[in-house]
Amino acid sequence: MSNWIVYLEEYRCNRTVLENLQYDPIASKGNETGTHPETSDLYQNISAIKQKISEAEHKLEQYIPADAPKSEISRLADEKLFLSLRYICGMSMLETASAMCVSRDTVYRIRRRVLTRKLPE
Repeated sequence: MSNWIVYLEEYRCNRTVLENLQYDPIASKGNETGTHPETSDLYQNISAIKQKISEAEHKLEQYIPADAPKSEISRLADEKLFLSLRYICGMSMLETASAMCVSRDTVYRIRRRVLTRKLPE
């Protein structure tokens, strides 16, 4: 993954997959194979998706580095807010612009800036 947008698009897809599975561990105890739910492939896949989701949320929390220059902090804060609203909350670009109290064009400018940012290792 090269940038934040691609990374958080995957986050949004993982959230959708997890919500669509609507996994209920109690209901799966009586499955046909007799395997314990914790060892099933479904449980392992769900655990992997949950891990990716929490990792993405943690990375976004750390979006503004501690050593960021003061002149960049406001810009980075706007980018972090944009990423949170757009990809974590799932808002459209217009909804994001409204929530941020900026124009649609400004939201697209912020998105272009974010596209140039590489993910931290």
